[in-house]
Amino acid sequence: MDDKQKAASKGEDRYLKKLSDKVNGCLENSYSRLGETIADRPKLTIFLTLLLTACLGLGWLRLEVEERADKLYTSQNSEATDDRDFVDDNFGESVRFVTMYYTADGGRNFLENRNAIRDMFRFYEDVELNGVVDNGDLQDLCIRADAGCAKESVLGFWQYNQTTFEADEDWIVTLSQTDVDDDFALSGEIEPENVMGTVTRDESGNLTSVRAFRFQWIIEENLELDGRVESDPEAEDFEEDFTDYTKSFEETFDGGEMRPLTSWRYDEVISEAFDYDAQLTAVAYVILTIYACVVLSSRSKLYSRSVLGLAAV
Repeated sequence: MDDKQKAASKGEDRYLKKLSDKVNGCLENSYSRLGETIADRPKLTIFLTLLLTACLGLGWLRLEVEERADKLYTSQNSEATDDRDFVDDNFGESVRFVTMYYTADGGRNFLENRNAIRDMFRFYEDVELNGVVDNGDLQDLCIRADAGCAKESVLGFWQYNQTTFEADEDWIVTLSQTDVDDDFALSGEIEPENVMGTVTRDESGNLTSVRAFRFQWIIEENLELDGRVESDPEAEDFEEDFTDYTKSFEETFDGGEMRPLTSWRYDEVISEAFDYDAQLTAVAYVILTIYACVVLSSRSKLYSRSVLGLAAV
């Protein structure tokens, strides 16, 4: 770098320093005057701080919880939303799926004996025929197939008749079939992959192991909008009772466990998660307030600034 370039560089640095000093001086003077004003009028400062916070917080009075996920994550002016609303208004009814999964723990196999399927028959009769769940409201809620409430399960291999199942000496062979009509399914036939899970077959196609069964009903969905809350009270009451019954069901197959899956339970888990987050937030603010008050406090009332800590939080 030659002498002219060095001189130019020093000149630029000098002007930048003057500008920096000017900005810093203005900020220092402003903060100094603000500090003196606050020191002269501490009560007024605290009052104005609380008043401003209260005014800015008035928006919370208009806050309403939005429970419809599509409203939160989907643009309501989009073409897709308009198309969905058109379909909802002009075509058919919406449905909900009420599902029970029956799984074998560890290395157990449901083909060891008939107990797992007997449990499925007992579960089916209590839910659909005996009115144990929600006083039998399933009959009013379910979508109808040719033979009754639309459903899918392994019981369709015996057309939901336990007497037929008990009389079937080759029940495993029956369960191994892949092309079976089912008047209780909307499709009119059983799809093995939809009603059984974790299966193995031998070379001839017969089942040798099954570790999961699925039972699923299809019910109507009639949503009602109350403010910003959209719900189906009748279906949700049934699903809640269904969930409680499934959890309390006493299985006779050693190592088997039934698990419910419903729209109500899904929404309930999400709601519980948000409630837990809200509690954590409240606790965090309490801890932060205590910390600020302790740090700014002093034994001398003259120099103690604990109230400032409360106002700041």
